[in-house]
Amino acid sequence: MQYVGSPSGYEAFVPYDQTINYNGHTDPEGDLILSNGTTMQDVVWDGQYAGTIIQNHDQIVQLNNQFVGQTDPVNNQQYVPLQDFYVIKGQYQLNK
Repeated sequence: MQYVGSPSGYEAFVPYDQTINYNGHTDPEGDLILSNGTTMQDVVWDGQYAGTIIQNHDQIVQLNNQFVGQTDPVNNQQYVPLQDFYVIKGQYQLNK
């Protein structure tokens, strides 16, 4: 077990388009970007808000599939892909 982050630092979790069965429940998998710029790949978000992250990410994927590449009739510009990420403040437990 390892703790990463800092009490005053901010990190970001960027989910992939996949989930993983971890400890008997479904969790999102993604990249963890540390406050020093280091990216840890294939991180599993296990715990509170896992379901919310999965739902939010699924909605963003659905919107991207529906609109990206099409032209907005209001301003005649193409829609650009959305990307979600979740900001974390402080330290958190990293299980390897």
